[in-house]
Formats: sequence, structure tokens, C-alpha cells
Amino acid sequence: MKSKFLVLDSRLTSVSLIDIPYVPATFGRRPTEYSPPTGIHLVLYGRDDRGQSVVAETLVHEGLSLKLLWPDSQDDDETLIELLFAEFRERRPLEFLPQYLEVEVKKMPCFYGFESSEGDPLVPRERRVVVLTTHELGMYRALRKIGEEVLHDWPLACRAHGLLRLSAIAPRGERGDE
Repeated sequence: MKSKFLVLDSRLTSVSLIDIPYVPATFGRRPTEYSPPTGIHLVLYGRDDRGQSVVAETLVHEGLSLKLLWPDSQDDDETLIELLFAEFRERRPLEFLPQYLEVEVKKMPCFYGFESSEGDPLVPRERRVVVLTTHELGMYRALRKIGEEVLHDWPLACRAHGLLRLSAIAPRGERGDE
């Protein structure tokens, strides 16, 4: 069934709404049953075209990513990743768990601080970008905090710049639990 709705709020959760036990609303009581994490879920809250409340949820299949633009250097990719991880461990020692990360270093055209390529002044120069992807919500939140610090308050000593963005969500109409 298709329906149009206006999104008013969104949340990232580690547990699907289906997996959370229902407890009738009573003052002073909270659910006591633990629900283990099942991935990263995007929950959208809003109103449909008839004015009814709507909640839509999808599993984030591709994970969430933090992209860091790497300054020009002669360092190879392995050295670059080691420098980055050392600094992340220093900033968030309890939250940074590299075993929950997929790391990819790739060359991408960057429009951030536009510099033209050598061959065509209208084409952006390709730069090295480190893409850190995780499927764990706690790890994503730690990465996000580091990324926001890098952008605003506390630059990385290795001089990488943050390019914050949500990676990918499930294709339309697809859920991980169906």
C-alpha cells in the first residue's frame, strides 16, 4: 500500500520497533525486558495525507559512513589508516572499536575546496578519501562525534577533513526482517 507522508522527526536505533516488548503505559514503570541490538534501523515519524500519525522503519543495509578527505601526502594507504586509527583511539578510547569498521581508501572528485584537475579546469581534481563504514550504531555515534569535532573544534593532527554524510539506506519498500 502506497501512502504519502510528511516526515516530522527521525531516529537511528539499534533495535527494531517490532523487537521491543510492548508494555502498557503506566506511570513509574518501564520495560524491564532487554532487546539485543539487531543492526541500525532508521525510524521516521510523521503524518500522512489524511492527518493520521505514521511511523515507518527500515533497516540500514549498507551501514553508515564517515568520509574523511585526506590532504596531499606521499603516505601509502596503510600508513594513512594507522595514523587515523591512532588518533581516533586517543580521542575515544572506550568507544572506538576498529573491528566494527570497514575501511576503504579511494580517489574521488571533490567539490569541497574546489581545485580543477590538470587536464580540464571544469573538472574537480581527484583526492584521496577515507571511507569508514560501520553496521554498529554505537560505533557510528563515536565516529560521528569525532567527525563533528574535526569539522568544528578540534582538527585531526594528521590533517584529514571531515565530510559528514549518511551513507545509504535500504531501497524503497525493502526491509531486512521481511
